[in-house]
Amino acid sequence: MMMGGFLACASCHGPAGKGGTHEMYNYTMVAPDIRFITLNARKQGLTGTNPSSQPGKAGEYDIEDLNRALIEGLRPDSSGLNEYMPRWILSDQDLTELLEYLKTLP
Repeated sequence: MMMGGFLACASCHGPAGKGGTHEMYNYTMVAPDIRFITLNARKQGLTGTNPSSQPGKAGEYDIEDLNRALIEGLRPDSSGLNEYMPRWILSDQDLTELLEYLKTLP
C-alpha cells in the first residue's frame, strides 16, 4: 500500500491487473497490463500477447526482473519505468506471493 494505505497496485493497474488509462490527481495515467501472462510472454517464447502501453517492454519479466522493477523502477532492458510507478520494498516471500498472485489473473 502507498500514500498512507489509500493506493495499491489495483489503484492503477485495475483489480484484474489489465491496466488501462485513468485520471489520478489531474494526471492522465496509462498503467500497463501486469498479469503474469503479459509480463512473462516473451520469456515463454509467446508473441502477440503484449497489450502493454509500452510496446516491446512487456513480456520480459521473471521474478528477478519483477523485483528490479518494483524496487529500482527499471525494466529488464534497464530503461526506466514511469516516474509515477512507486518503488516498493518487498521481502522475498512477499515478492514470491505477488508473483503467484499475478499468475492467477486471467
